[in-house]
Amino acid sequence: VKPDNTGVVTEGVKMSVNPFDEIALEEALRIRERGGAEEVVVATVGPADTVRVTREVDAGLETLDVDLPAVITTDLRLNEPRYVKLPDIMKAKKKPLEVLPLASLGVATAPTTTVVRFDPPPQRHKGVMVKNAAELVAALHDKGLV
Repeated sequence: VKPDNTGVVTEGVKMSVNPFDEIALEEALRIRERGGAEEVVVATVGPADTVRVTREVDAGLETLDVDLPAVITTDLRLNEPRYVKLPDIMKAKKKPLEVLPLASLGVATAPTTTVVRFDPPPQRHKGVMVKNAAELVAALHDKGLV
């Protein structure tokens, strides 16, 4: 968090795709390759229709209809993402990248939220090393957790 609580410091932070997004993108590509879709479009906005998702719960699988926009993640066990080889990265750099302004898609660009301030996460307490289960139970008891 910036010292004046007006945002998050991003200088020097490596921006990368997280493993769940990699897996979701891989699955979308596999669906396209199976003929289940013509193209894969990655975007950060969506329509107000709903989406049906299946999630794993203790009792098995649960299917839900979720209103959009929504955040949908994948399980790390869904697939093994393919990674691009260096020659293909070099070829991709030469291809044109189509960038569409949001206005051309009929998406409102006016902000709908106002950021009041940013706060850093609370400080983590130092861990405690225990030698056995009895010490663990005693430490949890001292903290009022059992």
